[in-house]
Amino acid sequence: MNKFLGKKGFGSKKKQAGVSLIELSIGLAIIAVITITGIVFANDALKESRIGSESARVNSIVMKSRAAFQSQALANLTVVDATTLNAARLGVFPTDMLNKPLTDPTIAAGDVRNRWGGTVQVFSNPALSVMTLVYNQIPQSDCIEFVNRVSSLFSYVNSGSVNAGGTGATVIKTPTQAANPANIQTACIAGDNTVAFGFSK
Repeated sequence: MNKFLGKKGFGSKKKQAGVSLIELSIGLAIIAVITITGIVFANDALKESRIGSESARVNSIVMKSRAAFQSQALANLTVVDATTLNAARLGVFPTDMLNKPLTDPTIAAGDVRNRWGGTVQVFSNPALSVMTLVYNQIPQSDCIEFVNRVSSLFSYVNSGSVNAGGTGATVIKTPTQAANPANIQTACIAGDNTVAFGFSK
């Protein structure tokens, strides 16, 4: 009888130590939910970091561009590339936006880059009181939030191919038309976006 009870007890312990298929499935589902949630939060944090740091850069560029134009350092330059390069040499752009050091003789306007890898340009028409900052290759995933955050710094905001006058195809904001989420969403199309920001000298 003791033998029988011993075997029964042993068998009972073995059953308790095992994991059923249902329990395993529930455990794997919980791990999957935690993993996916972690990935979403990490992606959101990276996006917030990108947009936040680029917004701070834009604010700095606007202030330093105004100072450069008001001191006449850039006032008479109208060629986009020349103005952008001279602006870089005057310290308008943060150094971490430059692909090459300013001392490199081969540095060009195309070496000024944003967080998304697109070029950044700044230029002015001497006949107008507005300067233009152009951001290229903003992905749709970041475009809406980025434009929404920085639009208050500018009088004009346009999206699309930028023409010689510094304006784009889709109007987002003018001095008489405030930027709103619908305008921004329409302007930030799928793919990489070009946005032109106009601000006073």
